[in-house]
Amino acid sequence: MKRPRSVSNCNKNTVLNDVFWDQMVNRLELLQPVLKWLTLREGDSPAISATMEAFPELKDHFTATLPTSPLIKKQEKEALAIVKDRKEFCWKTVHSAANLLDPRFNGRNLAEEDIVDACEYICKMASRHHEKLPFILYFS
Repeated sequence: MKRPRSVSNCNKNTVLNDVFWDQMVNRLELLQPVLKWLTLREGDSPAISATMEAFPELKDHFTATLPTSPLIKKQEKEALAIVKDRKEFCWKTVHSAANLLDPRFNGRNLAEEDIVDACEYICKMASRHHEKLPFILYFS
């Protein structure tokens, strides 16, 4: 029979340390909105229009929370850069159009340029599929 591995004193001291747990709680609070938006975006319900709502909330949350986090300044800048990078990766014209058309949002977080791009996209899609419009309206 194998003897159970023992936990080193260093690990025991870390786990029993109040400062360690304070930092863990702070990190969990810092990442809570990320969890919220990942769950929403990766869920079974379509949420394409909500993509535009995630990034302003994340930016505001990190801007407010990072200064009191246990992260050093370099890590704070890296975290904000990651949010910006993810926004640029995820934010496409189709998301702007969906956000603009969604009555819950009505494009409230879209810049004027995004609204113009969304309207152009909507017009382009409408002109491409205009022959299907009577069918769509009939079943709406």
